[in-house]
Amino acid sequence: MNILIVGDDEQIEEIGQETLNSETSFFFQKTIPVDVQKFQVIFILNRKLTDRELTVFENQSIIINDVIGPLPMESLSNKIARFNGWPSFLKNDVWEVVSDYEEEFRDIFALFHRKALFVKDNPGLISARVISKVINEAFYALHENVSSKEEIDLAMKNGTNYPYGPFEWSEKIGLKNIYNLLSAMSVTDKSSFPAFTI
Repeated sequence: MNILIVGDDEQIEEIGQETLNSETSFFFQKTIPVDVQKFQVIFILNRKLTDRELTVFENQSIIINDVIGPLPMESLSNKIARFNGWPSFLKNDVWEVVSDYEEEFRDIFALFHRKALFVKDNPGLISARVISKVINEAFYALHENVSSKEEIDLAMKNGTNYPYGPFEWSEKIGLKNIYNLLSAMSVTDKSSFPAFTI
């Protein structure tokens, strides 16, 4: 099987090429090549695909790093999944996935030595939703002069055993990603309205 992974150097490094199944051919590109038909699976890490762009792919399994969603309504002849591929989440052993083709994608994710956790098609899935709310609350605390960024990060790392403090995590993930997710969530949950601007 030929698997194309489209992403930047940092994303590819975070996946860890040494963890990939050696019996499968993995190809790494920064952009989508013209000859996409030679790949059975296409993994897009660096951006969301438009419905029109999806028409380029035929009978291929497409995995999109898209936290906000939803899955494209018309999947054409493709099997499509979306997952949380935010920076710092790619190195996790379990990846949150949304798809109507659970069995096939479970096998594909196993080639990455990752377990697919299939979740509902909601903005933020689970972990991105929770982490974004934590980061948003940290910004509220900062604006209310509860403490400094450094102290909030230290308290959260030591108090909750998170790998990063909320401000540290927001830098890794990117404020734009968090802002866009919080904005999408705030449509149905006003408490998710971003406490910061980008």
